Amino acid sequence: MISSEQDHAELEKYLYGVIMVLIQLLIGGFVIMTLWGWFVVPTFELPELTYVGAMGLDLVISFFTYHYREAPSDEFLGDMLSRGKKLGTHIFIRPILYLMLGFIVHLFM
Repeated sequence: MISSEQDHAELEKYLYGVIMVLIQLLIGGFVIMTLWGWFVVPTFELPELTYVGAMGLDLVISFFTYHYREAPSDEFLGDMLSRGKKLGTHIFIRPILYLMLGFIVHLFM
């Protein structure tokens, strides 16, 4: 019975990770597509990125800049509130800040 509960917790952990990666990919694709259109297209006269192309570029950038951080396994599902705040900052707040800063810079171009 214990291994079944452990297996269930492991499955939840992996599903949670997959969902968060997909959400991050969707948001990151939008931010990259928008920033590309504001800065790269007019500066270098390159074609605009499609949403799918921007998501692919986000994957490539993430692959090259990924830093492995080992999370304590006992605390993974323990304090969901603090983990949710950190994850929310990483997935939602940071891309919005980049988009806002890009918009401000874009106004001066």
